[in-house]
Amino acid sequence: MKKLTGYQKLTPPLDLTNQTLKVTGARGKKLAFYLPIWNIGSTPDSFLIQGSDSVTGAYTNGKVIGTYTNLVNYFLGAIPQGSLTNTPAVVAGTFSTATLAPGAFTGEATMLRAEITVDKHAPKGITTNTIKATSSGNFLKTDSVRVILTVK
Repeated sequence: MKKLTGYQKLTPPLDLTNQTLKVTGARGKKLAFYLPIWNIGSTPDSFLIQGSDSVTGAYTNGKVIGTYTNLVNYFLGAIPQGSLTNTPAVVAGTFSTATLAPGAFTGEATMLRAEITVDKHAPKGITTNTIKATSSGNFLKTDSVRVILTVK
């Protein structure tokens, strides 16, 4: 499991675009990582979060031709038990964090947890997902983390 820290935190309204988290996953396995949101602004703010949807593709294995889907799901909270899925809202870009005071960041119960389940038929290679946060107080201020998944 990965927890984004330091420069890999989403820190709107500072514009630190294209931060990258590299993860490696085996076919049929689930990867989880956490996305704390930190308000580095000088006023209280909340943040709209938008994340990539599941990745579907085609594969060939000798004479077999089929499709695969690397499932991406988003949850509110770091603890899997009892946490609520907010995948549809994150994919649509309508999920909002609670209002954070200046200098505050989401805690264990309010951070975003992302899970990628690698399809057992996924070909070896790289897929990319992006998770973006936009300040509710100033829509010109955004921050994003690019997740590069290498399937082994």
